[in-house]
Amino acid sequence: ELEVVGSELDEEKTYDLNEGWNLISFPSDDAVSIEDALPDELDGVIPAILSEGEAAIYEDGMWYGYLTSLNGFNGYWFRSAEAIDFTFDLSDEVLARNVAAKPKQILSGYEFYQSSSQAAYFVRDLPEAEIGDWIIAFNQDVVIGTRKWNGEMIDIPAMGNDNEFYSLGYLNEGNIPTFMLYHSSTGELEELYGTVPGFIDNEIFIIDDLSTINSIMPSEIS
Repeated sequence: ELEVVGSELDEEKTYDLNEGWNLISFPSDDAVSIEDALPDELDGVIPAILSEGEAAIYEDGMWYGYLTSLNGFNGYWFRSAEAIDFTFDLSDEVLARNVAAKPKQILSGYEFYQSSSQAAYFVRDLPEAEIGDWIIAFNQDVVIGTRKWNGEMIDIPAMGNDNEFYSLGYLNEGNIPTFMLYHSSTGELEELYGTVPGFIDNEIFIIDDLSTINSIMPSEIS
């Protein structure tokens, strides 16, 4: 038998954010869209949110990424551009528009373990991809993340080595992941090329585009 005793959720809890990353809770039983949950005064103040294998970034007045809602009982890394206090908007009107939490995306044959060390690589454009294709992140021959392409800028999770047995072969600081395009219609894999930053734990990167055409030119001859 398991007996759990806790206190009632305080939906009017005030969160004190420092500049940079802050790990916070979400004080609701329901899943609420990011746009609805965040008060207007946070527009542009919170440029990124990171969760387990999911991320969202705020750009040009819109949120992008597979993370579209905040769910009760989950924790979130909020990146703040400044020190600020705020309270989530959990009014009756907002809660009446509660949304279903998105299921975890799983590509059969390319599964990976969630690590406590992770980063998110956002890709703006995939010229050779069709909606429903997948982007697979590798560290050499080890799968470290997958994401289905939806036609717009999306996040690709990349798991890091946190010194637990399940993360052997995952990225270490500075390692550069390799991305492959999985064509759902044929099962074919093609390597993707682009300017990819090295891995940093708990970081979010933006890549303008990835392409199956290697157009990288040498900058120096020696």
